[in-house]
Amino acid sequence: MPEVHEEVINVKLANILSRELGIDARAERIHGRRRPDIRCYYRGFIIGIEASYSASDAEEDARGRIEQGLTDISVALWIKERFKDIPESQLYDAIKRPRFDVKVFVPSEIKGTLIPFIESKISKKAEPVTEWFKDVDIPTLKLIIESSIDFLVREEEIKRNLEFIEEKINDFTESLKALDNKGIIRRRIYDILYRLYGLSVAKAENPDVAFGHAALSILLSSTFYEHVRSMNPELRSLSNYIRQHGGINGLRRALEDLLKVDYKVVIETTLNILDALPQDIDLRVKDLIELGAEIAAKRSLLRKDFAGRVYHRITGDIAVRKGFATFYTEVPAAYLLASLAVQFLLNLDMKDPLTLSRDEAHNLINRIRSVKIGDFACGSGTLLTASYSALMRLIALLKYYYDVDVDLNNVGKELIENGIYGIDALKYASQITAINLALIGPEVISRENVFTIYLGLIPGKQQAWFGSLELLNNGKRVGGILAYIEGGLKGSVERVNVEGVEGVFSLPEKFDLIIMNPPFTRPTGRTERFGERRGLFGLWLTRMLGNRLLMFTNMLELWWEMS
Repeated sequence: MPEVHEEVINVKLANILSRELGIDARAERIHGRRRPDIRCYYRGFIIGIEASYSASDAEEDARGRIEQGLTDISVALWIKERFKDIPESQLYDAIKRPRFDVKVFVPSEIKGTLIPFIESKISKKAEPVTEWFKDVDIPTLKLIIESSIDFLVREEEIKRNLEFIEEKINDFTESLKALDNKGIIRRRIYDILYRLYGLSVAKAENPDVAFGHAALSILLSSTFYEHVRSMNPELRSLSNYIRQHGGINGLRRALEDLLKVDYKVVIETTLNILDALPQDIDLRVKDLIELGAEIAAKRSLLRKDFAGRVYHRITGDIAVRKGFATFYTEVPAAYLLASLAVQFLLNLDMKDPLTLSRDEAHNLINRIRSVKIGDFACGSGTLLTASYSALMRLIALLKYYYDVDVDLNNVGKELIENGIYGIDALKYASQITAINLALIGPEVISRENVFTIYLGLIPGKQQAWFGSLELLNNGKRVGGILAYIEGGLKGSVERVNVEGVEGVFSLPEKFDLIIMNPPFTRPTGRTERFGERRGLFGLWLTRMLGNRLLMFTNMLELWWEMS
């Protein structure tokens, strides 16, 4: 009697997972091996199941789906029992009863303790060498999938990495403080990071602040270098440079070679910092470089806005956030806000995207590709990276469930290069945003729309300039600020991206979504240059600003509190 084909078994397995276990599973009916045998969308993850009468074929296909980036989790399912050609009415129950052998794949950089983690959840041990779970029934298969999802979303690994990073940055900071008895190094680094075009930040001269941000700049530039190197074979590894030239000189040579490719803005601050460091700190710099290279290899961490989390962790408790009215949006809150905002933007708050027609799915993808999102107080860019992730997750869902012929890498590149806009008053923060967007993207990004807009008094004019708030008055005037100020003011408005700085400012006529945590409404800010009393942005509101600005400020504060 002939055997039932694997394709038929896949259809029945998908039906069982969907009807009886609540997993949205669909069997692949198109030949060509371009997609998993069974595609599942469950708890926000894409799970691929490769089922075969051959264990080696199932394992090879499942591993391939992870390496191709088509799934978050891949499951190899070995159909050990040969199903005979029985009536269709009996086949469903026949497939429910047998036990299968199962092997799970996740991205290699986070695999680590996956097997022990699953074992603790299902009370079943995997084979020590092969890592196959033997004799798994369908309910246990669901439990394995759920355990794998729990493994991916758990925060232990992120927290462990953050604690290790914080330890290395503290080592760098303490070592540099011990060397800097007269504060000369601190002053140099402060001038590099904060004193931009007449702008001062209260209390940022504290060595913990200045040295901590210097370490962060070295760490993220190292991560960015290795990220770019993975797609530019002409670049050597950072470990190669370190072996030959040591930490400080090795990273300087690596970044100078990267300049030949481009990416000036992302690395120029770090080059200036390296020039300000004594050779006595070389070992600590080496530690940061090696750590940055390790982070670059963990793509799953970068997808979780790991760079943004590092920025928040290091800067979260230091005085600069009080001195510059920057209160960071926590990553979980940012992703929740972005997800809700994207659903509302695309009219999916009351409609399941899996109930769309094929034409509606196509139209929705085109809509996403043209979307314009802005954050006018972007800080490290967490809200922008969260918005990007929400959009990409939706496109991935539509691609797999409606068989839409769309390249996720190209869409991700388009969104970052043409759809996402960020503005901040600190050039350092704008650079971090540019790095974070580049790291979370699917491939090397060639341009971004991240800007630094001057905030403070216009020299020689005794006129306040309120950064991105000037857009409310006259957006085009912001673009003309270089010509507006006599003699020009270098850096009053700059475009910061991964390739360079341009003295231009360009925003869309209309945004689809503004997502931000604005510091405009809080009575905090800088006092160093504007007296002891605090007001809007920490500026003392002189009479020349008039009652209109005060009234506007009060209205803005009221609106923000109500929202």
